[in-house]
Amino acid sequence: EKFVRSELVIVPAQVYVVDYYAASYKCAHCETQTGESYIRQAEAPVPVMKKSMAAPSTVAYIMQEKFQNGVPLYRQEAYWKGQGVGLRRNTMANWVIRSARWFKPLYEQLRRELLRQDIVNVDETRVHVLKEDGRKSSQMSQMWVFCSAEKKIALYQYSTSRSGQVAKEMLQGFSGYTQTDGYSGYNCLDSVTHVGCWAHARRKWVECFVDGKPVQGSRSEAAFHLIEEMFSL
Repeated sequence: EKFVRSELVIVPAQVYVVDYYAASYKCAHCETQTGESYIRQAEAPVPVMKKSMAAPSTVAYIMQEKFQNGVPLYRQEAYWKGQGVGLRRNTMANWVIRSARWFKPLYEQLRRELLRQDIVNVDETRVHVLKEDGRKSSQMSQMWVFCSAEKKIALYQYSTSRSGQVAKEMLQGFSGYTQTDGYSGYNCLDSVTHVGCWAHARRKWVECFVDGKPVQGSRSEAAFHLIEEMFSL
C-alpha cells in the first residue's frame, strides 16, 4: 500500500450520566443459625463533592476551560445547554471555589520552590470583582503575580490592596533578586536585592522616538539597540 495523506481528526467530547448503585446482601447462614436477618450494604464510591452531581472529569473540564482557555462561566453555561444539560454558572462557580482547596498543598509547595530561586519577578495589575462582600463593584482590587524564569513557576495572589505588604508577606523568607517596575510599594522588601525592569526602561527610550523611529546618532537610538541586543541573548 502507498501512503496518500494525513488528516487531523477531532473526536467531540461526550457528555453522559453515570448512575451508582449500592448492592445489599443478606447472610442466609446467619439467619438460619440465629433466626435474625443480617443485611449489609456495600460502600458506594465517595463523590468528589458531597450532595453534588459533579464528576472529577467535569470539574477538571470546567476549570481548564475557565483558567487555561479563558472561557467564562456564562459561555460555558451556554455550551452545557447545547449539550442538553441545565448547568447554571453559579453552580459551576461554586464547584470551582470548593475545588480550590485541593490545590492548596500544591500552591504552597510551588511557593516554597519559588522562594528557593535566585530571581523572582513581581508585578500587580488592577482587576474588578463584580460581587464581593463589603465592597462596591466599582472599587479596584489587585492581582499580584510572582514568577521565576529558571523554573517556570507563576503564582497569583488576589488582594484588595496594592500595598507592598502583600508582596512582603508572599516573599517572606526570600533573599534573592526581585525584578519589578518602579512602583514605590516594593521598597518595603528589605531582605532582597532590587533590580529594575528592562522592558520599562526600553519603553522610556521608545517614547523619545520621532514618528516611531529612533533619531540617528541619538542616545535613544544607542540605548534602544543596546537593550534589543540584550533581549536577544
